[in-house]
This record gives sequence, structure tokens and C-alpha cells, in this order.
Amino acid sequence: MKSGIIMLGAAAVVLGGAMACPPSVRSELVDRTNIPQHYVLEAERQLDVFVAWLRADGDKPASEDVSEPALG
Repeated sequence: MKSGIIMLGAAAVVLGGAMACPPSVRSELVDRTNIPQHYVLEAERQLDVFVAWLRADGDKPASEDVSEPALG
């Protein structure tokens, strides 16, 4: 019970601090924590290769499945 109250209080303090920040700080935080789309696509591609490898009982994926990441 006590830890739940502490967690609720900590969440309220964090939310209050976020609301007290100026809009420029909030927008900069959003810009810094935004993950670029090409990172997401590359992570999905790598996960697909890994899942295909797992489903093949450890066989190495075909070389055409593994391509160089697109830099952009």
C-alpha cells in the first residue's frame, strides 16, 4: 500500500514537472526522443531475418535475405 502511494506521488511530481516546462522545452524533448522512420524499418527487417532464422531451426538465412542497411 505504501509503495503504491509513493509511486502515485512520484508520477504526480513528474507530470507536474512536465506541465510546468515551457512549450519550447517540451517540443525539443519530443524532437530528441522521436525515432527516425528508417531506424524503425531497419529494426523490423532485422527482426524478420532473426525470426526466419529461428523458424528454420538454426539454419543460416540465405544471403539475399540479408542486405546492407539503407543510410538516409
